[in-house]
Amino acid sequence: MKMLIEKTRLELLSLAQNPNLTIAEQFQLATYQDGWRNRAVREPSIAMILAKNPNLDEQVQQLLLKQNMVVRRNLAENLGVIENIQLQLIDYAIEHGGIEIMVIWALVKNPSISEIVQRKLLTYPIQDTFDETYLYKMLAKNPSTSSDIFSEIENYLPRNFLRHRTTIDNIEEEECGVESATLFDSDVLLSEEEQWQLFLSQTLSSHIKLARQPNLQEEIQYALLDQDDKLIISFLADNPYLCDDVKDRVFQLRLIYL
Repeated sequence: MKMLIEKTRLELLSLAQNPNLTIAEQFQLATYQDGWRNRAVREPSIAMILAKNPNLDEQVQQLLLKQNMVVRRNLAENLGVIENIQLQLIDYAIEHGGIEIMVIWALVKNPSISEIVQRKLLTYPIQDTFDETYLYKMLAKNPSTSSDIFSEIENYLPRNFLRHRTTIDNIEEEECGVESATLFDSDVLLSEEEQWQLFLSQTLSSHIKLARQPNLQEEIQYALLDQDDKLIISFLADNPYLCDDVKDRVFQLRLIYL
């Protein structure tokens, strides 16, 4: 303790950035009586810096949770924060509202969040339609979002957003080395049985995936066409392997939608 007390505040700020701090050092920094007074724009507090440390002890995370919103937001962005703390961050934001929504926006983008945390995020009482859509969009973009969660939110996502996400999915998978949460990959050919299972699931992502299948069963082509869904039609229009009659009908429908 003596060693840290003897350091200047600037030295402590620098030390807080060290990812290899001992638990004792983390605890001392987390409980340090910082002279910081709401100067986050020009000068962060020691706790703000420490909250970004990916190797924080659980008890230290708990201590930082009681600090200000910026500290909590940094915890929400931290890939090393445990699930229990992430759940507490959501509870705190639900209880206090207001500016704490910034913590929610940070957490929903964190690729380390589990399905339990994802489901908890959906309980946040968002009042504004724009904010609600934003939450769903960020979950859809998060590579850790489970297929079950995506199925729950996909019908609330704007159609142009789904179209854009599907177009860039394969690029992101190649660059980031992660599986897309949107499940729209069309590279793997599905059997006839698998295709019918997807169709009967009646989920939007399943129908999009089917519309992009090179070996799509003709009966399912017509079934998708009968959905009369602009988004599905747009994906069928991109599929060069449809039967001629379906191609003609897709072309006519595209003219109507344009």
